[in-house]
Amino acid sequence: MKMSCSGSLSLILNSSFSCCLVLICYYLQIYLLNFQIFYALFSVIVGFLLGASDGLA
Repeated sequence: MKMSCSGSLSLILNSSFSCCLVLICYYLQIYLLNFQIFYALFSVIVGFLLGASDGLA
C-alpha cells in the first residue's frame, strides 16, 4: 500500500516537474526571441548613432 502511494506521488511529482520544465523552456524561448529582437534593434540604433556622429564629425 505504502509502495503504491509513494509510486503515485513520484508520478505526480514527475508530471508536475516535466510540466514546469516545458513552461520554463517555453518562457525561455520567448525571452530569447525578445532578446534577439531587442539586440537587433539596439545594434541598428547604435549603428545609426555611430553613423550620425561620423557624419557630423
